[in-house]
Amino acid sequence: MAALRLFPPVPLNGRFSKEDTYLPRGGGESGADPVLIPKDTLVAFSTFAVHRNRDLYGQDAGKFRPERWDDDVIKQRRMVDWSFQPFSAGPRKCLGGKPKRSLECQEPKHADRVTSSSERFAVTQAKYLTCRMLQHYKQIIPTDGAGNAIALASDGSWVDDVKYHVGLTMMPDAEVWLRFVPKG
Repeated sequence: MAALRLFPPVPLNGRFSKEDTYLPRGGGESGADPVLIPKDTLVAFSTFAVHRNRDLYGQDAGKFRPERWDDDVIKQRRMVDWSFQPFSAGPRKCLGGKPKRSLECQEPKHADRVTSSSERFAVTQAKYLTCRMLQHYKQIIPTDGAGNAIALASDGSWVDDVKYHVGLTMMPDAEVWLRFVPKG
């Protein structure tokens, strides 16, 4: 979760409204009033910006701190209040995947059955890979192309000087080198 917050796989996204609707807040001087969304309007959002928002995550919003997710109540709230949305409301799910949502994706009616099976396989595969890596490696060290460890900031955090290609998906502009340190 900590890595997906800072490096969401889908950093920018958007949806077209299929009918006149509204967002429940965000309008007016206070930002608490509804916002009208006319039919066929593109509503774009930046997961990258939300996940680094200091109002939501504190002054150290740009810092990698996995312990942010230790509290189950906070973790659950982040899923409900949309302050954490690396996959646009769930793994491979669209913003309009639930009938109660006001903005809907234009997907085939049977896409859920296909996605559900594919999603389960992908999540199982990711869990297996993560588990195996944790069993075999005690540390992952960022390095330069020659294998030399990259210095961390004075507070022990990684210095984010990576440039990214940002579009529907996000990826580093150049290679990212890592050294995996085996256990034992």
